[in-house]
Amino acid sequence: MKLDNKFFERFFPKSTDSVDELRNILAVARQTIGHQQELMIRLSAEPLLYATILSVSNKIDPKNFAIGGWVLVTDKESPFFHRIGQIVKAVDGEVTVDFYGAEKTHNFKIGIKSESQIKLLFKNDGRFAVVTYGNRIFEVWGNVTEQVKPGYIAKLNKHTLQIVDIIPPTCMGEVAKVIKRLDNRHVLLDLGHKYRAVICEFVVKKGDEVLIDPSHSVVTKICGRMKTARKTR
Repeated sequence: MKLDNKFFERFFPKSTDSVDELRNILAVARQTIGHQQELMIRLSAEPLLYATILSVSNKIDPKNFAIGGWVLVTDKESPFFHRIGQIVKAVDGEVTVDFYGAEKTHNFKIGIKSESQIKLLFKNDGRFAVVTYGNRIFEVWGNVTEQVKPGYIAKLNKHTLQIVDIIPPTCMGEVAKVIKRLDNRHVLLDLGHKYRAVICEFVVKKGDEVLIDPSHSVVTKICGRMKTARKTR
């Protein structure tokens, strides 16, 4: 079959305007596909569970960074940023990592004496949080920062119960009165219909009104102070 020039001009345009027009069409198509993919992921995503954090441990355990372990480089200044390598040596808060194809190994800090340059893969680096959900208590892995306190909310994966994200506590829950402090970390509260011991890291005294989280485990806010009557002479 003989193909005339009109056929080639139709499918292989020579003009710059036609090429630019095709590029614009492709750009719009990419945007449309991207929006459709995002919509499908959002509609098929499972809900996250909201759990109350009871305690946190921010200490990295150097023993977990053992030879043979895999790490991801998180230091944006490193030429190996976002690359995965294997630990070949671990000494005093630093590890030596071998990367496939690299001419030599490189050293990285794990985050004990300074900011971490890597992330440990496939196992816990020592940091964790204790959370409560559905009257049950779990210890879950997580890169828990020092700003996170008891009462914060951990968003958990429905199946693995591991931390996806952490957000500040909400202003929801019951208001109760402080009866007394039990120790440095706990107070006894009067909920009106029963007494309950909960975690409290605020400075409170008897008679103060406090807000507790929906799981009735942690004081999240001081609502009112007990007024002390003035002595008259």
